[in-house]
Amino acid sequence: MRVARFRRRLSILVSVTASLVMLTQPVVADSFVDWYSAPVPQSSPSPTSASWKFSHPAPPVSPLMPIMRQGLDLLVRRSQGKFSYKEYGGGVLHGQLEAFRALRRGISDYALCYGSLEANGFEYTKALTQYGVAAKNPLVTTRVLAELAPRYFAAEFEAKGVYYSASAASAPSRILTKKPVHNIGDLKGLKLITHGIPAETAKYYGYTPINISFTETYTALQQGIVDGVIGIDPAFIAFKLYEQADYLTLVDIAGGAVDLCINRKSFDSLSPQNKATLYSIQQPLMMSIAKKAVSDLSRRANAVYIKRGIELITPTPEEITEWNSVGLKSRAPWISSCKKQGKDCEALLKDIEQLKQKYNNYTDDALMNLAIQQPVTGIISTYNP
Repeated sequence: MRVARFRRRLSILVSVTASLVMLTQPVVADSFVDWYSAPVPQSSPSPTSASWKFSHPAPPVSPLMPIMRQGLDLLVRRSQGKFSYKEYGGGVLHGQLEAFRALRRGISDYALCYGSLEANGFEYTKALTQYGVAAKNPLVTTRVLAELAPRYFAAEFEAKGVYYSASAASAPSRILTKKPVHNIGDLKGLKLITHGIPAETAKYYGYTPINISFTETYTALQQGIVDGVIGIDPAFIAFKLYEQADYLTLVDIAGGAVDLCINRKSFDSLSPQNKATLYSIQQPLMMSIAKKAVSDLSRRANAVYIKRGIELITPTPEEITEWNSVGLKSRAPWISSCKKQGKDCEALLKDIEQLKQKYNNYTDDALMNLAIQQPVTGIISTYNP
């Protein structure tokens, strides 16, 4: 009996002690949630108001837009109602390749734009579309893009008549196909939809690039017009492309990003308070998109693929060596184009690699905190807070 009572008391003591330990453990903060929910600083509101048109070509299924709206709603709150916006989505004001024109003409004030898809003038911006340039973690790439923007990227956007604000990097692209692709040779003769990957690189891999919008990709796969698509997990999931393919090759072909661009007159006419508020939102917002709409969704994607019966193909070390060799060679046309335009893209690659190494071991929360507490300044040439 004494032994039984002792065991019961010991059990109770252990339970109480465990509870106390749990209660005294520091709560792990989520910097992304904290950024959205933090109280609005009580500062002097702007003496003037601004109402902007925010435009984008994203369809309703895009996982990016709910996060984008959260950030813009935070912008409204932090401006104490002195900044407001109206959203024009789904290509109502402009398509994916028309954002720059719409901003220059004042059709929009603030828009998602895609510098890497432009025909010329964005040689530095297209670095991310090259093999092996993007980091595995899109949050690392997002920070790298911000740090290098004042030196490399912003001027390319301003030369097109808009202000560059910030970019959210995607995860590196992978290959979703109807036939198994293990090595470079398996790509030969395949017709692949490629978004954001320069067409001239296809000859290095042996596939035929097909230019079809993402909204039409599902039908193209379903009807056998194409053999597959090179893209990212969030897009594969959002558009349910996995329903029309059987194999996913886990090799990182190229990266990409979505950019935020601003009508120059619209920004220049803002009050100092609204300029400061808008600028402070940009980099944390892009980091949130990279986290919630790209990184987190990519982590959950494999479960969707497995449930659907998609075969996940991991190349062997020998095959990876071949992928790397061909991939690095495929940068040649881009390097050549940079030199013709008087741009040192090889220096840019070195800077990107250095920063990737610098931030490689940072946690997502640490990267978000950098965007909040130590945002890169000087991205907009006429504004340096």
